[in-house]
Amino acid sequence: MEEQGLPLGPGKGKNFEHANIMGPCLVTPDEIDYNNVSMTVRVNGEVVGTDNSKDMYHKFPKIISHISQEEYLHPGDFVASGTSPHGTTHCSSLKRWLQVGDVVEMEFEVSASFATK
Repeated sequence: MEEQGLPLGPGKGKNFEHANIMGPCLVTPDEIDYNNVSMTVRVNGEVVGTDNSKDMYHKFPKIISHISQEEYLHPGDFVASGTSPHGTTHCSSLKRWLQVGDVVEMEFEVSASFATK
């Protein structure tokens, strides 16, 4: 709750050392324009939200800087960026909290100029 009063919101509650191990679905910075990623969220197969990373309030360089003040970040670490402007269930067409058994799918699409070499 202390994080809520900080300029970056509850970032530390989502990012902590050894908590976000993923792979092999990683890309290098030259493969993606992280300031222009289209996002689609589905719950139980229904599209409930769409957004784009260009509309994020806190951009990745600022998020990484904040996390790095107290923790080491290593190659391959996964950083949760928080909620996109239209990413909460109450801002979506779902209009309810997630329930046990809901299937959540998140799709991210990058521009073709970055996706192919």
